[in-house]
Amino acid sequence: MDEPALIDSSSTAAPTTQTAASSADTSPEGDTITDWFGDPQLQSLDPRFVMTERVAGWIFVAVVGAVAFLVLLGWILANWPPGWGMGLVILLLVALLAGFGWYVHAWPPIAYRWCRYRASEEGLEIYRGVFWRSVVNVPRFRIQHTDVRQGPLQRRYGLSKLVVHTAGTEHAMIELDGLCREEALALRDLLRAQEEEDGII
Repeated sequence: MDEPALIDSSSTAAPTTQTAASSADTSPEGDTITDWFGDPQLQSLDPRFVMTERVAGWIFVAVVGAVAFLVLLGWILANWPPGWGMGLVILLLVALLAGFGWYVHAWPPIAYRWCRYRASEEGLEIYRGVFWRSVVNVPRFRIQHTDVRQGPLQRRYGLSKLVVHTAGTEHAMIELDGLCREEALALRDLLRAQEEEDGII
């Protein structure tokens, strides 16, 4: 997969690392984040994540559009015959819905390409962000428990969300969406091993 030319990393500010262990933002070495896209040790989300995000966005646009149509219809009936201002409102509404529909279709593959993660004996790292990039580092000794969740669309496409609960208040719940069911369960078991060693569960 070729790296998308979305950002000129030389002209952007240095990203921050959000570390659950220290609950403080620090500035890592520049190459740590700017080169994550090509790091072979980092894993990508499941490609089906793009479709689930698109379908969820389309459903939201459809619901908003239906509600707006009913409100507009009631307004037209209450102010019949409509004037030129009514046509302007309809045109603006159609333009907004079209723009939002384009966004929910075009953005998921971009977000997918710029999200990576790595799980190891040390813990879990999540790299993400298109314009503002960040690294969330969850050390295993800070993990209290883990969950694997599925919504209706996720079940339809065989995906799951890994939820990691950590000690402390900042970043107390870390979510990694867009994992296949098997991968989410494997990550949960990997991170849970530390919980069992520490006697947490």
